[in-house]
Amino acid sequence: MKYKAVIFDMFGTLVDSFPQDDYNALLTEMANIVGVEPRFFNETWVASFKLRITGKMNMRQCTEHCVRQAGLEVDETKIDTAVERIMSFMKEYIVPRPDVIESLEKLRELGLKIGVITDCASSLEELWDGLTFSHLIDVPVFSSAVGIKKPAPEIYQIAFDRLELQAAECLYVGDGGSFELTGAQNVGMTAIRIDGNKNPDVVQYELQDWQGTTITAISQVLNHLN
Repeated sequence: MKYKAVIFDMFGTLVDSFPQDDYNALLTEMANIVGVEPRFFNETWVASFKLRITGKMNMRQCTEHCVRQAGLEVDETKIDTAVERIMSFMKEYIVPRPDVIESLEKLRELGLKIGVITDCASSLEELWDGLTFSHLIDVPVFSSAVGIKKPAPEIYQIAFDRLELQAAECLYVGDGGSFELTGAQNVGMTAIRIDGNKNPDVVQYELQDWQGTTITAISQVLNHLN
């Protein structure tokens, strides 16, 4: 077998990305809980994206930041309620696509290691052990934990080091967000794009220029291991 590990992206690959309308409604709900005008809260939250996914702000700190930016005093009880709401939202929406668990189990049966490299907020780290498929992942690399986002080569190298493998021994699978496929290729990996996105609001940066292999379901990875 050509590969010793498969490294997956998370959102848009193993799980669907959050529906934008539902996410906007969540932010509006959080804004109302903490007493900030919803549009201002939404804009301030979105503007803090890079700070969240590089671990410089957790969900609580980001919520407090939105309140302070609005010129209001932080009410800890309201912050608690808002954070509980977004964590509940994430638990509801972070579910594996239909063929994911079976496919991961088959990969493990074949003797392959499984990794994940994901651009995410620290909330995913907090929820990780409770996810229905986390026990099938040997090495999860969270951008919020390592302070680096894709496509920086260092985040891929962290995964290689933890897997104790070389780049050429790992297959990368992602939907093409964050220029992750090019990033994977640039460090010596073979990359496969998955076209299974159901959310039209998600920007798939590499969609137009991608010339490599494309699959439509995680189970199809099993056809590209040699």
